[in-house]
Formats: sequence, structure tokens, C-alpha cells
Amino acid sequence: MFLEEAEGEAQRAASESVGYIAIEPTSGTTGADLFEVGRTPNSVTHNEFPVTLANVYTAPPIFVAQQQTIDGGDPCGLRFRYVDNNVRVFTDEDRNNNTET
Repeated sequence: MFLEEAEGEAQRAASESVGYIAIEPTSGTTGADLFEVGRTPNSVTHNEFPVTLANVYTAPPIFVAQQQTIDGGDPCGLRFRYVDNNVRVFTDEDRNNNTET
């Protein structure tokens, strides 16, 4: 495990404590609230990748996601859009010190 630095930063961050929660793919309820836990294949890029939700929501759900793989050396963030009861995820490359974007 490591923490990703912003691209082009000469300074290194101070020591940090890292916590995490690991949840297997599943769905269910907590109280009256529906929830889903899923994963995508290692196919998410800067192009939108559709994630089909198992439940039908009357309003956009709270969506929490985290990128777990790295392809290449450039840092990036995970972004999403909610469209017609589906989520579309994509990566957004850090442009701090990048001549290719």
C-alpha cells in the first residue's frame, strides 16, 4: 500500500496513518436504506464505463468509489456521473505537471 503524491511535487508528504474498510461485493439493506457493493473489471479509463445498479432508486443514490489499480506513472482521480439509474465512472488524469494533456 502507498499514498499517491501529486504529480510534479518535489516535497514528500509527512508520515500519515492510513485506515481502510474492505467490503465484498453484495447488496442489502441497512435500516430502510438499500445498498450495493460492487467492482468493475480493470477496464476503467478516461472513457466513461457503465456500472449497472441492481436496485432501482427514486433519487440518485449516495455513491462512494475508490480507484484500486494504477496503469502507468501519472496520478489520476476517479470521477462519476449518475445517468438513468446507472453510474458511469472514468478516470481524470492529474494535470499538475504534465505535457501530454
